[in-house]
Amino acid sequence: MKKFIKIDHKLNFSSICFSEQEVIESCGYDSDEITFEELLKEIEGVYEIIEIEGEVRWLTGDDEDEDDDN
Repeated sequence: MKKFIKIDHKLNFSSICFSEQEVIESCGYDSDEITFEELLKEIEGVYEIIEIEGEVRWLTGDDEDEDDDN
């Protein structure tokens, strides 16, 4: 099943979306007024959308090596 990771560069936040429609709506657009391809052009530099196949367990920016330094 296709999923999408949406990265919000301004808020430094990532989330998982389960459809193109969910990506569109989570970016604040109406899925009846813009296509997925148009959205990708419109949000360039603000959001990054990564299409993935398969399972996603978690999204994190933590590096396990950082814990060793404490």
